[in-house]
Amino acid sequence: MKMRLLAIALVSVMVGLGSCGGKKDKSKENEIVTFKVGTVDYQINHATGLITHLYKKTGENTWPGLPSGWPKTTAVVTLKDLKARISPDPNVTPINLENDSFTVTAEDGTPKTYTVKATRDLDVN
Repeated sequence: MKMRLLAIALVSVMVGLGSCGGKKDKSKENEIVTFKVGTVDYQINHATGLITHLYKKTGENTWPGLPSGWPKTTAVVTLKDLKARISPDPNVTPINLENDSFTVTAEDGTPKTYTVKATRDLDVN
């Protein structure tokens, strides 16, 4: 009887150890760390998924940092987790900076939608 209980205990411990080792949960991380167009860093609101920038006018029809292909251009986006995916990828596919959306999907499949809204200030600073 003692041998049988010992054998059951040993098997239980081995099964328990086997289920713990080597299996890592997939990341739920779907946040953007930086969003940059040219030399301009955009503000990221992680709670709302809104990415914004106000281009300030410095002279007649002059907005420093405004991309040449305005409003369509690519951006340099850095993700918190390199295993996450962006669709469509603004690092590759031009997006409309005036109002466009894309989705970051975490390794575990959790999506988060981000919306870009850049505007041009019409008042000269």
